[in-house]
Amino acid sequence: MRISTKTPSSSWNTTFEVTASCPPQLQVFSRWGAKVYESAAYQNDWDGGIQPDGIYYYLLRLVDGRAVKGWVEIRR
Repeated sequence: MRISTKTPSSSWNTTFEVTASCPPQLQVFSRWGAKVYESAAYQNDWDGGIQPDGIYYYLLRLVDGRAVKGWVEIRR
């Protein structure tokens, strides 16, 4: 499986990788808004699980209170 965050320097990964000094909270949602993953202290270990190929939306809550949202694409 490959997961891409589609940034200018994006490459395909086997897990959704977040660079942060302290583990952020991560929530991942399907395109219909159903929560498919949640972690209170994300450790770069979400690999898409049993989710089918498609676009998913994420919400990261950083320790300092900032929130970052975006999307990832799963392709198997």
